Amino acid sequence: MKNLRLSLRTKIIVSTFIYVLLTLLFFYIVANTYLLSGFSRVEKENMDNSVSSAVAYLREKQADLDQKLSDWSLWDDTYKFVQDKNQAYVDSNLGEATLQNLDINSMYFIATSGAIVYQENVNLQKGVDVNAAKDVEAVMSQPNRVSRELGNKSSKFAAIIKTTEGPYMIVSRPILRTDGSGPAMGTLVFGKYIDSSVIKGIDDVVGKNVSFINYDLTLVDSINPKQNLKQGGIYITDDGNNVINGYALINDFNDNPVYLLKVSSARMVYTEGRNAANTFIIIYAFISLVSLIFAIFVTDKFSTSKIIKLEKQVEDVGDPKTSQKRVQIGGNDEYSDLSEKINDMLDQISKSSEDLEKFKLAIEDSSDHIIITDPDGKITYANKAAERLTGYSFSEMEGNTPRIWGQQMPKEFYEKLWDTIKNKKQPFKGRLTNKRKTGELYPVESTISPIVNDKGEVIFFIGVERDISMEQKLADRYAKENEIIAQQVKEQLKVINTDKARFSASINSLRLGFVMFDKDGWILFSNRSFDRLLGLDNKLKDIKVIDGVLGNELRLKEKFDQCIENAQPLEVRETSFKDKFLRLFFAPIFSTDNSFEIIGVVLVIEDITERKIIERSRDEFFSIASHELRTPLTAIRGNTSLIEQYYKDKLADNDLKQMIDDIHLSSTRLIEIVNEFLNMSRLEMGRMVFKKDVINPIEIAKSVVNDYQSMASEKKLYLQFIEPSEPTPQVVGDRDRVREIIVNLIGNAIKYTEHGGITLSVEVQGNFVKIAVNDTGRGVTPENKQLLFRKFQQATSSIYTRDALKGTGLGLYISKLMSEGMNGKVELDKTEVGKGSTFSLSLPILSGN
Repeated sequence: MKNLRLSLRTKIIVSTFIYVLLTLLFFYIVANTYLLSGFSRVEKENMDNSVSSAVAYLREKQADLDQKLSDWSLWDDTYKFVQDKNQAYVDSNLGEATLQNLDINSMYFIATSGAIVYQENVNLQKGVDVNAAKDVEAVMSQPNRVSRELGNKSSKFAAIIKTTEGPYMIVSRPILRTDGSGPAMGTLVFGKYIDSSVIKGIDDVVGKNVSFINYDLTLVDSINPKQNLKQGGIYITDDGNNVINGYALINDFNDNPVYLLKVSSARMVYTEGRNAANTFIIIYAFISLVSLIFAIFVTDKFSTSKIIKLEKQVEDVGDPKTSQKRVQIGGNDEYSDLSEKINDMLDQISKSSEDLEKFKLAIEDSSDHIIITDPDGKITYANKAAERLTGYSFSEMEGNTPRIWGQQMPKEFYEKLWDTIKNKKQPFKGRLTNKRKTGELYPVESTISPIVNDKGEVIFFIGVERDISMEQKLADRYAKENEIIAQQVKEQLKVINTDKARFSASINSLRLGFVMFDKDGWILFSNRSFDRLLGLDNKLKDIKVIDGVLGNELRLKEKFDQCIENAQPLEVRETSFKDKFLRLFFAPIFSTDNSFEIIGVVLVIEDITERKIIERSRDEFFSIASHELRTPLTAIRGNTSLIEQYYKDKLADNDLKQMIDDIHLSSTRLIEIVNEFLNMSRLEMGRMVFKKDVINPIEIAKSVVNDYQSMASEKKLYLQFIEPSEPTPQVVGDRDRVREIIVNLIGNAIKYTEHGGITLSVEVQGNFVKIAVNDTGRGVTPENKQLLFRKFQQATSSIYTRDALKGTGLGLYISKLMSEGMNGKVELDKTEVGKGSTFSLSLPILSGN
């Protein structure tokens, strides 16, 4: 026993010591191989994101510059000026003040011949910029993509060029008419320095130091990254411990490299991670050593001695002379629990003998025929029901096989039975016919199960048979009843065929195309309008074949599959096909039982060509009228403003002053209406460009609330912003459009609220940030809810009248289209007549928040 104790203790000590060493080695390898490389990878990924963000910021600045440029290049006045060089255009629109208002440094009007019609170069702090004029003209005079495509109405470019003052952003667009028609009369070019304010903006976005390096002078840490950047990628390098740098290539108009954008940052993560890993390994080694000494002591005192004692008592219990004894291990630990479990196991063995006897009695009294055979099929046990059902006594059965009452089925049946239970070792279930000792045949339902040992060998079979004579008689009776039901179904089919003929006549009279498919895409029924609208042969019976004939214009099979996959209707409001515009509507057909299985799809096609032509004509009218109205209205508003400002003392007549005020207010309102019409036209024609700004929704919400405090105070209303309790992530959208939508929602709330006030709140919902505007106004009636986001519809008490003094009814419609253009949505969250409403704008959260 002493040798056994020492041997066990030695094994525990050695295994614990090896475990500690292996664990230390594991942590050392992980810390030096994975953790530090992981920290380095994280820093490089962070730097890669920072360089990408810096490049994205520059592209946003170029997009802002391009947006300003589009308002000038798509203008009938500019189009005319490039042709006739009229001085009136220069006097009215150009000059140093214009460039300062646009926040740009240069403006070039270039004819299709390549001649510069007009140019302006300004240093926003010092005035005329001679250096910029020389540098830009030198670049523009060389062959480049702008000069090569001066007459191309679809060409536009943006790039950064090298000047004596530093990087210089250039954007160009063709000069076209206001409606975008041509031919192009030349190219308009805007330029702006990448000055300290722009670089500071990049620093604020990436949170690191940013600089521009001349491409020809780049040499960092004895590594020249130019070769790695030829494909426009990002190059990242570090000095080993202290600093990590990221580079991105900046190209000019001809895709020639001019600058390297450099982002630098200290390697804080890598340094802290290395120190933490070393400290952790030292602490773990010390703790492991103490734990090893303590484990040896505790194991020897509380474990090994009790195992030896337990082994001796188990040997005593196994002696037949002391079989009634039980294990006794004192204490309150796992060994005492184990001794109790051993005692419980001994008690269970004793009890199992009693339960086995009870089980045998239950088998004996079972109403089913039960027998047990050896692996060769010889009967070793049969219950009383087997004797009663077969007519044989157990003494007659024992040693025989079930053949004495079987052998009434074909030879193939028994071959399959034995192959299943003996070779495959699987239960066999089936119906067969047996023969009693009296010679009477009777049907049974039989289940034979093989019982296998741990080695997978069959040790015996259990067979259970149930007499189904009564069930067979019932089945015969049901068969006769089914014949009667079949005759009734046949008569009903005649009625159904009559109804089907009526249905076909009704569908064929429709002007809408109608077709019914089964779930595999085969046509069950189609009317003549379907074949007429698509120009098909009515012999085509498969949606795949129809798609092949039509080509990729409609893609009916794709939408058919989508309707079945989503188990809901699918509408294509507008699609072009040859010389038509069509509206498609797919609807799944469900089975009428409780399974709701999709058994087919219905497709309805409507020809909306005439309606589309009318809508397009109307939109073109709005667009042209809005552009033509805006110029004289702007002049009226400006002149009345000048009269009120410079001739205020001379307006002694109150009636005259009132008339001028009315003219000014009316012209301002008309300009707002024209802008709404123009925005609506651009949105519906898909011509409005949405920038992808990174926006802080809290800042915009607070700014609008501050701007509209005075308007709310005039109506004695409160206007407040509720600060969110949790930090709000940034969102993606066009900053100006987002502000315009919030202004519209707050303006509507003030307009339709007489008492109480308006509350603005911001919250995160899933992948969106929701900006909610809650008012205590009149609310929206149930009949007006469905019309709120339609054109020219207001939330008035009647759906048939409009308040012309309170707007055009386009605000919510335009806001809805703008939000959808930014992958967001504007909704009416809740409303109650007389108590107020809550409208909200939801915008997608910036990826990576």
